[in-house]
Amino acid sequence: MAVGFASEQAEARSPSAPRRAAQYLRMSTDHQRYSTANQAAALERYAEAHGLTITETYADEGKSGLSLAGRAGLLRLIADVQGGDAGFDILLVYDVSRWGRFQDADESAYYEYLCRRAGVTVIYCAEPFENDGTPIATIIKSVKRAMAGEFSRELSAKVFAGQSRLVRLGYKQGGSPGFGYRRQLVDSAGNPKALLQRGQRKSLQDDRVVLVPGPSDEVSTVREIFEAFVLRRANCQQIANDLNARRVSGPDGRNWSGPSIQGLLTNERYIGNNVFGRSAAKLRQRRSAVPREDWIRCDGAHPALVDETLFASAQRRLASRANRQGQAELLARLEELRTLHGGLSARIINQVKDGPRAGTYAQRFGSLEKAFAAVGFRRSRRAARGPNAGPPRSKRTLLIAATLAQLEARGAHVEDRGGGVFAVNGEFTFMMACARPSVINPGRPSWTPRFRADRSPDLRIVARLAAVGDQILDYLILPTDQAPATHFRIPEHPTPPLAYYRFDDLGPLLNMAERIAVGGVGS
Repeated sequence: MAVGFASEQAEARSPSAPRRAAQYLRMSTDHQRYSTANQAAALERYAEAHGLTITETYADEGKSGLSLAGRAGLLRLIADVQGGDAGFDILLVYDVSRWGRFQDADESAYYEYLCRRAGVTVIYCAEPFENDGTPIATIIKSVKRAMAGEFSRELSAKVFAGQSRLVRLGYKQGGSPGFGYRRQLVDSAGNPKALLQRGQRKSLQDDRVVLVPGPSDEVSTVREIFEAFVLRRANCQQIANDLNARRVSGPDGRNWSGPSIQGLLTNERYIGNNVFGRSAAKLRQRRSAVPREDWIRCDGAHPALVDETLFASAQRRLASRANRQGQAELLARLEELRTLHGGLSARIINQVKDGPRAGTYAQRFGSLEKAFAAVGFRRSRRAARGPNAGPPRSKRTLLIAATLAQLEARGAHVEDRGGGVFAVNGEFTFMMACARPSVINPGRPSWTPRFRADRSPDLRIVARLAAVGDQILDYLILPTDQAPATHFRIPEHPTPPLAYYRFDDLGPLLNMAERIAVGGVGS
């Protein structure tokens, strides 16, 4: 196999072969403004030395190599080579790490493989080895891919250590200053230089940022919120409603809400403390909470807007409210709703103004169904999906029947292999599932399709249904390696990699079947 690839690369470099080439460029941050220019210059020199003409450029400027998210250049490159009309058969890349510094080293290998499978030879112009498929080249690439990922891990640790040191010295580390504060730029000696506006950043490495009180009306509003909560015993939503009625703008000019009031009341920023690292999402992983004892802090880092006594009173009241709203109170509220409406659902719960949300019940009791069961109410599966939802199995059955009919109309041969798995032309298999949105978190619907764990088709197809009725919103046609075996959550607006597999119809599936059917096996 290695010999075959080496011969392919030699053929690509032979005088008789087309000399068209493309280049892929990537830099990590906007600060590396000359990085892609330097890469392009190096690739141009290589192309001239080897008689190549660069006809296409794919670039991702200021894009992290930790994930594929936002990398339009690489996505366009992969789409072009897989579409068969790339217009070049050689791809020049500066080095192995340009694909990315993925934490899974196989990911960058996968993108190179897609190019090679499409007949495009990948050449690393700044690497000390020939990318000819030989065992030694494969070993070196594997090591360099692992090193690229390790570089990101080490850099992340160093950056966090540096940020922590500056936080302990009282300096602000990124993010919004918070309502009532502004960011003050200071020099290395601590002398004020300028107030930073939203979106502005420091320009000198030795400069630092500290927090200072903002406009007097914002400072007064902060104090009013604490006093209303502690002295007038108003709850968070009541305070928000009052401020909105008086047209008092909230953070970033938005309206106030109960959660935004509570977030302000619990933030130690307002007694002058600089707290950093309360949650973490290192290396583009999912954000998670950090234990309080591991937070990085500097007490008295900047001027306080409220005194510590008032702040402490607010924390005691918040804790007291949380303790009072125990399971007994939640269940009593639930029983009242059941009596009033004759049943229970997430929508019924969320319609109660200032009341606990459906998500609160799900968190306290383990699930919404367990909370309902605690007051003796059990929903039918149909009711749990909402009015007029229709049996999901029936909808899935109808969808499968319609899909099989469309496949056969394209000339495809479809075989039922049992367990919900269908084979098309003996070439690939698929399963289908329908999913309706969850309404536990209002305003943030999500879909959770379920597949049998004992089946592993080539494709898992999800039809996302509207909350009410049988309307299909869209489809996700997922390769098995992008879809867990049993069930997984799909947000309202999928992000990469799920976003790459979302379609308005089943056209891609039908096109695959038609292409295979026309070509035939062994033709």
